[in-house]
Amino acid sequence: MRRKRIAAVFCQVVLSFFIGALFMIPSCGGGGGGIDNLQPQGNPAVTSVSPGNGATGVSRDTKITVTFDSEMNSSTINTTTFTASTSGGPLPGTVSYDPSAKTAVFTPTLPVPPLTDITVTLAAAIRGINGNPLSSPYTWSFTTLTGFLALDFTNNTSYFVNATKVAEGTHCYIYLEQGQSVDQPTIDAIKNEFDNNIYPGDTTAFGDEPNPGVDANPKIYILLLDIKDGYNGTTITSFVGGYFSQLNEYSQDQNNPATNLKEMLYMDVNPVIPGSADFYGTLAHEFQHMIHWEQKTKQRNLNDDIWLNEAMSTVARTYCGLGPDYSSVFTYESAPSNSLTKWDKTVEDYGVVYMWAQYYKDRVGSDIFWEMLHNNRTGIDSVNNALTAVGYSKDFTGAFRDWAIANFSGNSLSWTGHPEWSYVSINTWPGTYNGITLNGLFNDPSKWNVNTLQPLDMWSSDYYLYSPVSGTIGSVTWNPASPSDRAAVVDSGNALLYYDMTVGTPYSYDTYGYLIAQNPSGISGGGDGITYASKESTLKSPAEILEAAGRNPIARALARETGKPQAICIQSYFSEREKELRSNGARPAF
Repeated sequence: MRRKRIAAVFCQVVLSFFIGALFMIPSCGGGGGGIDNLQPQGNPAVTSVSPGNGATGVSRDTKITVTFDSEMNSSTINTTTFTASTSGGPLPGTVSYDPSAKTAVFTPTLPVPPLTDITVTLAAAIRGINGNPLSSPYTWSFTTLTGFLALDFTNNTSYFVNATKVAEGTHCYIYLEQGQSVDQPTIDAIKNEFDNNIYPGDTTAFGDEPNPGVDANPKIYILLLDIKDGYNGTTITSFVGGYFSQLNEYSQDQNNPATNLKEMLYMDVNPVIPGSADFYGTLAHEFQHMIHWEQKTKQRNLNDDIWLNEAMSTVARTYCGLGPDYSSVFTYESAPSNSLTKWDKTVEDYGVVYMWAQYYKDRVGSDIFWEMLHNNRTGIDSVNNALTAVGYSKDFTGAFRDWAIANFSGNSLSWTGHPEWSYVSINTWPGTYNGITLNGLFNDPSKWNVNTLQPLDMWSSDYYLYSPVSGTIGSVTWNPASPSDRAAVVDSGNALLYYDMTVGTPYSYDTYGYLIAQNPSGISGGGDGITYASKESTLKSPAEILEAAGRNPIARALARETGKPQAICIQSYFSEREKELRSNGARPAF
């Protein structure tokens, strides 16, 4: 018994010795001994983040920080494991780690988009200094400050617009630039007009917009602002009435720093009157551009001809119950020989494409543009495809010739057995329609009784008036300026129309003869020998387009006629900018 007790005491002494030795072993790493420098054996954890989860109104220049409960392995904290993203994709940025503060920082390369949800993710691959990973990925989100990026068209720079949400409809949010004044009844009227007329009218005629879109939100943002276009009413008399920028549909990077990552329509409040017919016409116009982008560029990876895109936007108002656009009829009659398909970004271009689009709506069918946007063709090819799809009996060339005659007839003249030779909805003869006074197609004395016709540009027409030298009977003999030209002649006294004049053959008329000359081809009558369907000029800045419009005598005449400055569409500018993005490999962010 004595021997067992001594052994037990000896064991206790040895055990005490080893326990003491355990606590006297210095820690590794040269930082001084002590229990405080030992790393926990469990998984590291996040103790705080900034901006906090659910934070709103966060600055676009914010840095994203995360603090851990223990020192981390800095090599595991990088742009692969510490990321920030929007619905449009990851944000570019850099990552740093401060071991003394146990804090990692994500610094965005560019100011982040406004009014955007930012989701931050820490991957489980991030490890502590002890080698243990986060127990699971850690995520949180916050929202940047309310406002939008807009373009200053006077110098092509972007700027931030502070804005307040003033209405929400079924299909839209409406925001008003701070400092601008639009009364609430007008704002509510805009919301209702978009929800009840413009949205269903455009989507039925043309197709769906991006939905839910780049921001994963089915509603469209309508920003009411004073667009910076330089308008002052004196030296600069044209303005941008509104715009859709497809650049908002692309991710943010150095080539596209000013994206809002939203489906947006920017609507001017000066000098246009919010809630007016002009305002709603512009809203319908720009919404079509958004739909066109979705259907051709996003869905089918195509760049449609600008003339065709603008044609659909000019006629969009009529699909939305806003009536025909007699301002565009006025413009067309001031320059009827302007080419339909050669887009020079002039006021005249808009007149001719509206007339063509209104004719197609009147005579080919209301669903013709939907068919154009839902095939894998562009320009004239897409038109021919759509004409076949709706069962129309003629192709683009045949319909062009009929349309040239309809421009003569308007809706006041009809031809037995040939409804395609007139319009349903608009008149083109002298008179006042919807407050616009038209002088007609034969108001230019330089086109009366001429013997030598001017060469016609591709896909264009022109109109000449002949009166007898003596008496009431005269004749017209067709001698075209170019072999591709065609012509029709109207004998006014006998109400006869000869659709296809034969070269060298005289055609008699009583009282007046109206010659309708046409170039139904993609060959310019100027003799350049180039065959093409569409030819767009080089890129012009919005300031250049506005300056040219302000000097344009037709725009000035229309401003005098209406008593209002004339709005200009600058969609071609955004289309060209988008082409630059895509040439660098960019694709829509959703």
